[in-house]
Amino acid sequence: MLTGGPLKDRVYVFEQLHFHWGENDYEGSEDLINNHSFPMEMHAVFYKEDYKSMNEALKHDDGLAILAYLYEISPQPNSIYESIIKVLPDIEVVGKGKALEQSLLLGDILVPDIASMQDYFTYNGSLTTPPCLEVATWIDFKDHQQLSHDQLAAFRDLRNPEGNKLTHNFRPVQPLEDRVVYQNIPIEFSPSNNASYDHHFVGHSDNGTARPSVKMPILFVALGALLAIFLFAM
Repeated sequence: MLTGGPLKDRVYVFEQLHFHWGENDYEGSEDLINNHSFPMEMHAVFYKEDYKSMNEALKHDDGLAILAYLYEISPQPNSIYESIIKVLPDIEVVGKGKALEQSLLLGDILVPDIASMQDYFTYNGSLTTPPCLEVATWIDFKDHQQLSHDQLAAFRDLRNPEGNKLTHNFRPVQPLEDRVVYQNIPIEFSPSNNASYDHHFVGHSDNGTARPSVKMPILFVALGALLAIFLFAM
């Protein structure tokens, strides 16, 4: 479960997580920081506990909370993701899945470092897949996660229904419109650490600058385990 921060006292229940990536190491994320794209982004989707289900939550503007993680290339593999990487070659049909040989604790993948999880951008916005409903509170972490080139290549080797490699499953950045993006400020914040941020937005560098907010720590509660991974068409 997830609560605190911009969610205040509302409680959200974990539903699923998924990844977006590109065909090279310079694109793939649906968020930009200082106009810089990243090769992969992960979204962890939670629905509001009061609504009892994902389907019901999609009917309400506060229905979902989505955590977004950006990835950069590291010389060394990230052992936390090995249980996922290992089964990717066995997923050959869209809509089918593969049980992980070793369950992955969600806390390990969603909270790799609790201190860095308090440095984030947040705003109210839409889903990035059709029908792009305006039902989500986005919490996007500033610190980057690490994957090796070979680990990322395992995702790029997955194939779509036509048999082509799935190398472009991310949505281009979208106009900011009238949204306000806030940046949470950890205790150790200094002005030199500030950054401009675009979340699914482009062409709004002034309005897209993150605005400081009061300190809003996020509380992760009772995260379970990830047991299987599935491949879905975009």
